[in-house]
Amino acid sequence: MTINNKPWLSQYDDGVPTQIDLPQISLVDLFHEAVMRYGESICTIYGDDQLSYHEVDQLSDGIARFLVDKGLHKGDRVGI
Repeated sequence: MTINNKPWLSQYDDGVPTQIDLPQISLVDLFHEAVMRYGESICTIYGDDQLSYHEVDQLSDGIARFLVDKGLHKGDRVGI
């Protein structure tokens, strides 16, 4: 990819990669790896509230169980 195709690349400092090779795994699997690696570390902050990776994982599992209980199936679309 040339600067002509991505003009913002000319603004990058020297040494900043212009391309990143991403793992070929799903976002869910990538997050589960983060939970295993960072567990009790802070994952997100909103105002004065903080949640660890483990807490976010538990909350997302709870939401998934709720949706399954309501009749949703793998591949169904859900508005956020």
